[in-house]
Amino acid sequence: GVHAVRAGPVLADNLRRAVSGRDARPYRPRRHVLYLLSTADERAILSWGPLTTYGRWVWRLKSWIDQRFVRRFSPEAPTKPVTRMDEAPNNRA
Repeated sequence: GVHAVRAGPVLADNLRRAVSGRDARPYRPRRHVLYLLSTADERAILSWGPLTTYGRWVWRLKSWIDQRFVRRFSPEAPTKPVTRMDEAPNNRA
C-alpha cells in the first residue's frame, strides 16, 4: 500500500515517457516508511525504521489513518467510524 501510493505518480509519468520514447525517471523510496499490519484481533504491528511495537493503540492508529485515506476518495463520509471489523459494511465474516 504505502509504496504503491507513493510510486503511483512516478509510474504513471514513466508510462507516458515510455510511450513517447523518453527515458524513465527513477523512483526513490523513502528510507523509513511506516508499516501498520492488522493482526485481525483489534491489534496491529507498527514498524518504522528500527522501531517496532504492537497493540490495540496501533490498531486504532491504523484504523484512523485508513479511514482518513478512504474518506479522501469517497463521495460521502461515513456517519459512524468503523471500530470493529464485524461492524464494517458488507462484511461476510
